[in-house]
Amino acid sequence: MGKNPATPTTLDSGAYPVNSRTMSRAIDRTVFICDFQVPSTVLGGLVLTKGVASATFYAVVEIVLVIQSNYFIQNSDGDTVPRNAEPLLPGTYLVDIDTLVQVNNENVLA
Repeated sequence: MGKNPATPTTLDSGAYPVNSRTMSRAIDRTVFICDFQVPSTVLGGLVLTKGVASATFYAVVEIVLVIQSNYFIQNSDGDTVPRNAEPLLPGTYLVDIDTLVQVNNENVLA
């Protein structure tokens, strides 16, 4: 653990279907959700606004991804992001999970 990935700019993985819906989840975002196992793979993202806490970010991740086991989120420095009321910072976050990460393919409300 503790990888330090560069800020991803594209979706690039044979393991994840890349489609317009998935791509639109990451373009022009200030927060990137990436796979811990393949940090260059952007799974989604959000535009950070005032008042978004790390606990809220966990809830967003659980909407964007299909998660069926325990997981945690790390920042790009390798520190675990606690599920609390601390403000979320812009950057790249890695979802660390023991099972396959799946992107939720339901329509996203914009």
